Amino acid sequence: MPLRLPRTSFTFLAGILLAGCAANPVTERVPGAAEVDGVLLTGEPSWFGLGGHVWDASECEEREKDISVFSRENCWFTGFEREVNKSDFEAWIKEQQARAAACGDSFWPYYASWPYERFVIPVEQAFPRIPGHFPVEGAGVRLSLQIQTTDDPGVLLFNLLLTSEQFNLWREAEHRWTNLVPFLFAFYADGSAVPTPAPEASFPKFGGVQYKVDLVPKGDQKTWSLKVSRRSIERLLAGAKAHTLSVVAAFSQWQFEVSTNRFGIGASNLLFSNKKGLAPEPEEAPVVLIRSNVVQIPWSGQEEVKKEKPWWKTDLAKWAPFAKPPIPETVEDAKEEMEETPIKVVEGESVGKAGQPGRFYLLSLAFLNHADYGNFNLMLMDQNPLYHAMGLFCLAQFDPPFGAQELKRDLSCKDVLTCSIGGVSQRLTVGQFACVPPSVFWTL
Repeated sequence: MPLRLPRTSFTFLAGILLAGCAANPVTERVPGAAEVDGVLLTGEPSWFGLGGHVWDASECEEREKDISVFSRENCWFTGFEREVNKSDFEAWIKEQQARAAACGDSFWPYYASWPYERFVIPVEQAFPRIPGHFPVEGAGVRLSLQIQTTDDPGVLLFNLLLTSEQFNLWREAEHRWTNLVPFLFAFYADGSAVPTPAPEASFPKFGGVQYKVDLVPKGDQKTWSLKVSRRSIERLLAGAKAHTLSVVAAFSQWQFEVSTNRFGIGASNLLFSNKKGLAPEPEEAPVVLIRSNVVQIPWSGQEEVKKEKPWWKTDLAKWAPFAKPPIPETVEDAKEEMEETPIKVVEGESVGKAGQPGRFYLLSLAFLNHADYGNFNLMLMDQNPLYHAMGLFCLAQFDPPFGAQELKRDLSCKDVLTCSIGGVSQRLTVGQFACVPPSVFWTL
């Protein structure tokens, strides 16, 4: 019988605040460094989402059972809207255009020309430079984190406990784009902040209708036991060596999105995020922004890790039985289909009212299933922008570091594509398409 080691729980006990103390155990040392829950943390953190998005919030419970991976983009929670007069609104538009231009991007200029009946701008949720700069408790809401090893050396168990003592706690959901879990995570390798390993994207997404879903009843608590891919954490570290990994989680009721900057605004189409109907009712918790305790775990990065099945093989098995026409079995057949039946719209996994995959996405599974640098590079050299986009997409998934280099080379490409981001069609240049972060790629 094989030897089975007991599961080990690593919890930084000084940081668990279950005794009702709402104080912030933070001690400033030097600029950019602070002692948080007795742990010295240095540098501004990036915040990573876990598990991606679901089409509908009702899918969360089932999807939470899967092994989840961390995104490679810096994210933050979206803000609430504030009504202003027309002149203040126009001034805000100009400010966003200037900020976007500084990043070599554009800020959807048609925002400024729409005949709005109300002029609203977002109230930004402050981006903490150090995790200790926001509280461990808000309106009676607390979050604790514990991390355990499992029998599988490639999987860690993230246990989160969310308690609401005074109010019914809710969270925001969004048709087509609901975050799998309402938490973000920051990592510190031997006390130094782990930065975003991939280039930060500046591409806005088109979401759907926002609505509230119940999360924790008043006086109750909710737990999550999330199986987390150890390899996805190693990808965040990007080769950096560490003996100890410090982890802290953050919670807010609002959705989080890829952040184009460190000002607390995600890359969302902020004016489409009409949250007027989401204002908390008297019996509901106000909007809170809290953090968990800091957890420390030993880390070597050298454990034997089972090789994960690429996501495209999982999706190929998922969609192949239902795809009409069938997904091509060979690269040659996929190429032939693209030549004989040109794709008119670049669509992805979740498009249309029913959240079905588009043909571009299904064909990408065929190419990725027989992944080959030669094929992808030939696509990049093709004059047809759709072939070009397919090559960019496949390289970004198959080899992210190499794909990121290719994406950078194409930022100035002006060839135009019609894309469906979350089901809403829009015209993009190949350069704009190359700015789309991987998490958006998957749900084009």
